[in-house]
Amino acid sequence: MSVSIVNRCRNLQKSHVRCFLYKEPHKLHNFKTMTSLQDFNNLITRMLFPENEARKEAEKQYDNIELLTKAQLLFQLFMDQNAGVETRSLCLVLMRRILSNRWDELWPAWSKENQQQFCEQLLKSATEEQNAVLRKRLTDVIAEVARSTIETETGRQSWSGVIQFLELCASSDAAMLRETGMILLENVPSVFGCDQDRYLPGIKQMFQSSLLYSSKGSVRTAAVRAYVAFMCENEEDDRVIRSLSDQVPAVIQVCQHVVATEDDDDVPLQCLGDLATSVPKTLQPHLNDVFTLCTSVLLLLA
Repeated sequence: MSVSIVNRCRNLQKSHVRCFLYKEPHKLHNFKTMTSLQDFNNLITRMLFPENEARKEAEKQYDNIELLTKAQLLFQLFMDQNAGVETRSLCLVLMRRILSNRWDELWPAWSKENQQQFCEQLLKSATEEQNAVLRKRLTDVIAEVARSTIETETGRQSWSGVIQFLELCASSDAAMLRETGMILLENVPSVFGCDQDRYLPGIKQMFQSSLLYSSKGSVRTAAVRAYVAFMCENEEDDRVIRSLSDQVPAVIQVCQHVVATEDDDDVPLQCLGDLATSVPKTLQPHLNDVFTLCTSVLLLLA
């Protein structure tokens, strides 16, 4: 991983990007009954109501908002630190839904500059967000954009910033960023596009450093999930499988730690099962360790 790339990644944390979606409340475009960000905040809040009638009425009003305005308000409300966590979280869920279902309408409607600013603000927010729920929602939105910015014709990842962000996460001392990077890679194992072979040494280092991360178990669990997702995505690529198979002992080690500590987090064990099902040849050199692990699990259940 080059020093210049890492430095550019770290600059994301220092930059102060003014998101193109941000406007002062009094400058918002009028539409339907929405005249301010506060009106939209109230609408999103009503969409969280437990009462079916009130919630459905709010959802109907939300559905009638024009697409570009809706996207603008969703992201602006998420960026509003005075809004509640549940409200901001729902904004990201709805934003992801728009990106997933209406990408071909929304993305071309933004200028190249707007697209770039939106992407940069997403990454900047992900590096700074301290709330775990919002950080996870942000990662989901980033994953949706990263999935859609892989060019259909060439297979190239056109959003270079997301690759830099992954490298930043993998080299960070902050557990939350390491975990975020692994969650992103699990969600979009094809994120590197057709240039994946070029990044393979760095990808291997990402997995190795996070699988062996000693400070926080959730980072190791996220790394196991990402590793298995990546291996399953590339199960027919012999070069990838050969290159990354030497990380299997670290995966087994994470599973052994889960069993030894009687941790309630059984996700690594489930992932190991998925790996055995999808890419069984990766486990063949480690059958003794797998057998020992299985024996430990059975003894624990006895």
